[in-house]
Amino acid sequence: MMNSVYKVLTPAGKFDAIFAEDEDIPIEYSGDELAIDFFKDWLFINQISGSQGHLLDSDQLTPADLYGFCQPLNSGIEVIPPFDDFMSYMQEDIAMQNDDELAESEILDGVYSDSDKKSIVATNQLIKFFREFIASDFEKAQVPTAIYGWTATAQVMDKEDAKRRLRELIDIAINRKAGIEDITPKQQQRLDDYRHDARVISDYLTKCIRHTGARNLLRTPEMKAKFPDIDNQPREEFDSAIISDEIKKIADMMLDGISGMDKIKLIKEAGSIRVSLKTVQSGMEKLKMVKRIKEIREALGVGSSGALDKNGLDADGMWPMTSAEYNKIHSDYKGTFPDGTPTALKLINGATTIVPVRITDEQQKDSEPEVEPQTTVADVNNVMPLLKNFIGAAQLAAVGSLIRGEEGQFFTDKLIEIANIIQTMPKTYDQDGMGDKAIAYLHYFKGSGDWYITEKDMEDDQMQAFGLADIFGDGGELGYINIEEMIQHGVELDFHWTPKTLGQIRGTDSEDETQGTQAGEESSEINDPAETTETPEDASPEDSAKSGFISELESLKAETDIIRFNERLDEIAARVEQAGLMKALDKELNDTADVLTALLAAAESGSK
Repeated sequence: MMNSVYKVLTPAGKFDAIFAEDEDIPIEYSGDELAIDFFKDWLFINQISGSQGHLLDSDQLTPADLYGFCQPLNSGIEVIPPFDDFMSYMQEDIAMQNDDELAESEILDGVYSDSDKKSIVATNQLIKFFREFIASDFEKAQVPTAIYGWTATAQVMDKEDAKRRLRELIDIAINRKAGIEDITPKQQQRLDDYRHDARVISDYLTKCIRHTGARNLLRTPEMKAKFPDIDNQPREEFDSAIISDEIKKIADMMLDGISGMDKIKLIKEAGSIRVSLKTVQSGMEKLKMVKRIKEIREALGVGSSGALDKNGLDADGMWPMTSAEYNKIHSDYKGTFPDGTPTALKLINGATTIVPVRITDEQQKDSEPEVEPQTTVADVNNVMPLLKNFIGAAQLAAVGSLIRGEEGQFFTDKLIEIANIIQTMPKTYDQDGMGDKAIAYLHYFKGSGDWYITEKDMEDDQMQAFGLADIFGDGGELGYINIEEMIQHGVELDFHWTPKTLGQIRGTDSEDETQGTQAGEESSEINDPAETTETPEDASPEDSAKSGFISELESLKAETDIIRFNERLDEIAARVEQAGLMKALDKELNDTADVLTALLAAAESGSK
């Protein structure tokens, strides 16, 4: 049996990676043990193939994985394959290059929508105007030369280029203020307009909607004249159509019988029913609507009142009967819906109609209790591409070594916990307007500097996160934070951080003090420091996350714009569900959903 031997050179030494002809035999490493350990640790920490759609395991590598993914530029690792394999790779590279050239030639030929093309053109124009604006201060302006080049060269800007250039312009206009010294009020307003327009175009390009209570159009005069229809607002107004009394009664019954997350989903479903009722003409369409109502009620566990209408149908529009009664019906007069729901012919208002049947003596099987699995290194591998955007390479390398030690399970759990926080934390604009009630979900530190992240960047590259930067211990300032740049300079993520409000961090949150004073009127012992056994540092990550979500929900109750309220509540609820806190926060979600229900009712009453 012939083996393929690949030579691997690393900064720690060299070794052979041996592949057997039988693909079922795993890879074998032979040579310098230090070099082998270096390679395995490096592969685990970097997970370089994550962008290719899969993750690599050092014990399960294929020759193509080793040669194709494990020697990126500046990695210090070089892989030398056998000559025959090398020639095969060369032929594959040529074929792939031809395919890429063909794809590039079609990049702007029917691939993008009209709005995409409009956004790309608008980006190019905005950069042109911005470049002219700072041209007189070119020597002083802290602006990358690359941002000057687009309209001066023959390069074609594509969608990804447009996104990147907009982000650069926003960074310059906000963080570096274009380097203009002694800026005048007129220049500052102009700079603010460029920043605003860059955000609007970016939102328009990425289909991101911002609800500010007013239509957000471009502000720069030249841009506003050229692109009057670019905005970042919803294209349709909130639907306040009045539903029929019958459907409204059913919806009200369902709203009274459920709570929390289910109520939020039902509100959305009720909106769909309102829209559908405008166009329903046929009996079959109405039957589908009744069937959908039945599905909603069953999913939410809302029982029928038991009363039947004049046609013998229950509140869900279904014909209740036992299985024995159903079996007596001739096969020519019964059937099933595609999902398996039984049907039968019944005389409804003088016409024979197919109706869904409810079998009353069927019993549901008890579901088996779920067993929560223990997190593994494989789970960490799955989230490693995400973690690399928030944790520096040196810190990840240190944790990677600890995972292989006695405390391995603790650090495995910790990385998964951090990944979950990152996945569920708010993104750009999600905590807009919350002030000191905004939650800082991540904390970075180096020396005396601290950075508290309240919103992650909506893009994968964390160049425009938002939060509080306190570099000199003076309270710091709110602004956009480039996490990618921070971790490249050795700033570390605090693994023991529990989410807190900005008010708690700054020491300006008086809510706890007020509550303590009120409680002290009832019991003087509550204010005795000796009786206090739990500090914010003692709180579990789950308690801290709950506190953060509760603050967000309480803040949301003051919102009066129905569209913004609906979308923000849906977004918060999705993060609550992802964090596994639906049961724990059911009452808070329920109370907030009740506020939205009241807004919906008020809107409908006002439209009558």
